[in-house]
Amino acid sequence: MDSAVFMDRRDGITAIPIPTAPRRAVAYRSYFEHLPIGPSFWRGRREPQLYRAVDWANIASLSVLDTRQCRSTPPCATPSVARNVRLDARAQAAAPARTIMGTGQERWLSGWLAGERCYWSLVAQQVFFAPLWLDGMRRSTFSDRWDGYAANRNRMLHEMTRLAVRNPIVLSGDVHSR
Repeated sequence: MDSAVFMDRRDGITAIPIPTAPRRAVAYRSYFEHLPIGPSFWRGRREPQLYRAVDWANIASLSVLDTRQCRSTPPCATPSVARNVRLDARAQAAAPARTIMGTGQERWLSGWLAGERCYWSLVAQQVFFAPLWLDGMRRSTFSDRWDGYAANRNRMLHEMTRLAVRNPIVLSGDVHSR
């Protein structure tokens, strides 16, 4: 049985196996009950498709990405533990096959941007997109953001240079730090 690992930082690191499927089902139920998203994201699919796009006339298009469900394991992380680790010039983060979006979502975004007709192209997603260095040498960063998936970020930036895409803007989530 697949399982996730829960990290309890109050008493040090405690690993408790939690079955993945029931945990995910409860998380999705909570997500759909408490956010203004209809169940249409689930209908007809084994898993919900949280990424989507909408146009506001020809003024702006908004693509909303899901950078949590289909991503590769964060680089240099312990297996089955999705946690943010410090990366010090690790080649694993730059591996071409690494993806924070998943290949299906990458294809979808590429197709959406290829048909862009709006004046502004907005791409919203959950984690920090721009490089964020932790040192003056530009070597250290964290894994649980686009820095851990540098090749995927480069592919997305390339897609945003298409002739159809005018005025691209990436909207990022917040950064949690101490």
